[in-house]
Amino acid sequence: MFKRIIVSFLVILAVGFTFVSCDSDKGKAVPIETFSAKETPLTLENYGSSDMKVTIQFSNLTASDSKLKYSIDDGEIQDVTLSSSVDITVPAGKTISFYDDRSSTTGASTLYTIQCDTECYVYGNVMSLINSTDFKDLTSLENHAFVFTKLFFKNTNIIDHPKKALVLPATKLATSCYANMFEDCTGITKAPELPAESLARGCYASMFSGCSGLTAAPKLPAENLEDNCYYFMFQKCTNLKKAPDLPAKKMKGSCYYSMFLNCSSLTSAPALPAEELANNCYNNMFRGCTELTEAPDLPANILATRCYEGMFWACTGLTTAPELRATYLAYGCYSYMFAECTSLTTAPTELPAEISAPSCYSNMFQYCTALTTSPKNLADSLSSSCCVDMFKGCTQLSSVTCLAKSSTSSDSTLGWLSGVASTGTFTKSAAATFWESDSASGIPAGWSVNNM
Repeated sequence: MFKRIIVSFLVILAVGFTFVSCDSDKGKAVPIETFSAKETPLTLENYGSSDMKVTIQFSNLTASDSKLKYSIDDGEIQDVTLSSSVDITVPAGKTISFYDDRSSTTGASTLYTIQCDTECYVYGNVMSLINSTDFKDLTSLENHAFVFTKLFFKNTNIIDHPKKALVLPATKLATSCYANMFEDCTGITKAPELPAESLARGCYASMFSGCSGLTAAPKLPAENLEDNCYYFMFQKCTNLKKAPDLPAKKMKGSCYYSMFLNCSSLTSAPALPAEELANNCYNNMFRGCTELTEAPDLPANILATRCYEGMFWACTGLTTAPELRATYLAYGCYSYMFAECTSLTTAPTELPAEISAPSCYSNMFQYCTALTTSPKNLADSLSSSCCVDMFKGCTQLSSVTCLAKSSTSSDSTLGWLSGVASTGTFTKSAAATFWESDSASGIPAGWSVNNM
């Protein structure tokens, strides 16, 4: 008899069985491996020992495209009365799950922000806010502009569940669909996967801005971008150390604008293979990333308005600037690009464009206090405001080469060598007669001149 029991036990092991864990918060057994985030509605779990108040704040109620509902601990589904603010009590150890049946909209939609007054887990499928019953296989937000905008805005109490994932499975996005979704959610440490390969205007704008607990960014496989798609996406994610790969080769307006602004722990920048740029595409992208020590290659030959403006501003750990190969410039394209990079000792070898553009180099190396030698500026003529304050405050700069033969405006080099070293060498074209002597807007006092 005993042997028969042992044999039966071994057979069970060989065939396999479902491990069961006791969910102490709910007081019922849950098969661990049967949990599917995709099939679970968006859920907040109160794992504490006291009641949790969930507050839902609504805006744009006149859009009438929302039928928000909820259930406590998988119980009866109840309607939420649409008003400016609704409070729901979730008992200790219980969950609240959310459902909606959204009608399509390409314009203004009903928005709501979910807050909770104590720490709670967040997990499940956000698509239960699109279709309350058939959400598990939904992957399109195409007809739901703005739908998740500010969904958890400033909810500092939501945290990651150690075993249950939050999923955002959409592969087809809509205008601003995830904008500000987790802004200032300081308890979030890992981001949900973002599988979309084609983006929409403003779709990820400020999505994780201010998530100071975030340590890893999601993969961003998209190669088809739209205007403002990554605008301020990880701003002030001060614990983010590595940026995700960014494979897109064609930029759109402001697509990476301030994407990693003030990510003060970021040590690695992604490759930026794009050769077709757009207005403001890299503007302030890594500004304030004080731990960044190496800049990516920048292969574009034709630039766009303010495309690199402030890109590495105040990256105080950066010692070497990438080579700048562009020969076609645009308004403000390099302005403030390396401003306040106080460790920068190696500038690009040259600035090869023969035709400058208004404000193209303005404030480009302002307050780069370790820089001693300028790039060789090959512009044939200097345009209006093109070099204003270009090297202002570069206290160790003692070698400048600018081979322009003429200037189209008296303000083209206004203040460009203000505050540089007291002695140095200025190399210019022998044909140039427009330079002011003993001037911070021309050739500084005390500097010798070489003609080429």
